[in-house]
Amino acid sequence: MDWHGRNIAHFLEDLDHIKRAQLQRPVTVCESYCLRPDENHVLNWKFLDETELNKWLNNGSSGGGSESVIAGFRLILSPRHEDKNRVLHRFPFSKETLLAVYGEFGLHHSLVRAILRGKPEFCSMALIHSKTQNQSTGYLLRSNAIAGEDVILCTTIDNKTKVVTGIIHGCTDDDIKTMTEWLGIVKADIFHPLLLPALTLDLIRTKYSRLIEEKAMELGDLSGTTDQFESLKDEDREALNEIGNYNQTTKEVLQLHQEIGEYKIAVNQARKQAQKLLAIVADKNLCCPINTESRCSSRVAEQLEEIISIFEDLDMTCDQIAQNCNMLMGAIYNIIAQRQNQINVDIAADSRKISAAAKRDSSAMKAIAIVTMLFLPGTFVAAFFAMPLFNWSAGLSARDTGRVINPRFQYYWAVTVPLTFLVLLCWKIWDKMTAIPDSVDSKGNSR
Repeated sequence: MDWHGRNIAHFLEDLDHIKRAQLQRPVTVCESYCLRPDENHVLNWKFLDETELNKWLNNGSSGGGSESVIAGFRLILSPRHEDKNRVLHRFPFSKETLLAVYGEFGLHHSLVRAILRGKPEFCSMALIHSKTQNQSTGYLLRSNAIAGEDVILCTTIDNKTKVVTGIIHGCTDDDIKTMTEWLGIVKADIFHPLLLPALTLDLIRTKYSRLIEEKAMELGDLSGTTDQFESLKDEDREALNEIGNYNQTTKEVLQLHQEIGEYKIAVNQARKQAQKLLAIVADKNLCCPINTESRCSSRVAEQLEEIISIFEDLDMTCDQIAQNCNMLMGAIYNIIAQRQNQINVDIAADSRKISAAAKRDSSAMKAIAIVTMLFLPGTFVAAFFAMPLFNWSAGLSARDTGRVINPRFQYYWAVTVPLTFLVLLCWKIWDKMTAIPDSVDSKGNSR
């Protein structure tokens, strides 16, 4: 059955129609239901304490499920909420709908407890017995919440009426489609009490296979990017910027390595639960509360063995991807080291060129300084004595007073000496101003 946007009254009305039809025609039935979101009852609800939880469960267990049960198989597929939150307590339907499901289908209370208390990173399976004269036997299975793809199964086998009832919560649209197709294939084993846990583990295996394959493809893309890094030459800086930088690639590889480690843990947890379920299948007292043919158990056991084998392959695939991530990180570091070494070589070559040019400039400056020192004294003396302040023809004529030095020679020194000190003072001030940005105090602060 499929109802979309319908309230709890319509839901109970549908169940009444089923109940009356089966009472008129009491035969074994096989039904599957898909709970669609109630348009006006999408709630993110949690119980505040143990008392409130027990009160709700006790009210929900009195829905008259024993009157409507019929020998056969019933499966309820409960989809995830649209926001695909990593936690499963975000139900896509109201409390009233889930309450009706509990009452009409006789599901075990441990489902809600597992949803509300279970850790998203924990995968577990438990065997649960009813406290009322061992009337029912149930199995609870929850997968790891990697990539927000966890599911939880609660299946109940009524030992009195021989009804197998289960609910799988957290399904995506693809999960619902896949599970519906599988139920059509395994019709011969539909009433086996452990078929639903086996199919759920197979569904988990499908999810993990897809996720790990996506990570392998992502690693291949990162490897291709690294090859492009390595093939680039020094003049291809613009192409390097278009591809990305080393830091971003390193972060992506490290994140991929971390995620694949989480996937490996999830795969190992699921494999252990499959092995645990296979051991339960071998125990006739545990797996057959109703009369189940041995050949059905054999087929379920074969399916579980195949699932375990695939989980082992996925575990090795995770190891291989992790190893490739380590190799890729080594390759990236090697490329970075090579480029740094090349940069150091280029810097050393430039330093040698600068040193040679500085040496040539130094030789030229030395030559200029030597020439200046050779000619500067004579030039200074010639210029000094060539000033009109000196009268070198004194005493050669009758009208000459005979004084070689002009009396106004003192003005020369009056201007020259202060001007010299002024030039030195200006140079000192300029040198101090230019040295301020490079001056650092003892605390490391610029003054």
